[in-house]
Amino acid sequence: MTDYTELSVSDEGTAVETFTWTPDYVVPVKERFDSRVQPFEDGYAQTFPKFSKTRRSWSLRFMNRTEAEKNAIEAFFEARVGAEEAFYWTPIDESSASKVCFEKSSIKSTKVNPDIYRISLTIEELY
Repeated sequence: MTDYTELSVSDEGTAVETFTWTPDYVVPVKERFDSRVQPFEDGYAQTFPKFSKTRRSWSLRFMNRTEAEKNAIEAFFEARVGAEEAFYWTPIDESSASKVCFEKSSIKSTKVNPDIYRISLTIEELY
């Protein structure tokens, strides 16, 4: 289990960290198309896709982690200001990293035993 982060440089030339912890469970990927709706005065509406491909999201669960691991994952989350800052993460069944952010500005940590925690969070792909 990794307890560090790596730095990468984005296309814009800024440093972007990589989330390197391996989850115990990845809830199946959810895919969705983002679209916008243009309403008209007569009550009709037209939808337009914002992107040509779907946005994926993953629910990650980390089981039986030490307090140090929990603190490190929470520190990574807090350094991103929740869902405000992007980072890289490599899905378990893929070979290349995806640019993602936390889906919600929340992370859930549950104390199972002394110094043992369960952590869950959701991330979503960015373009």
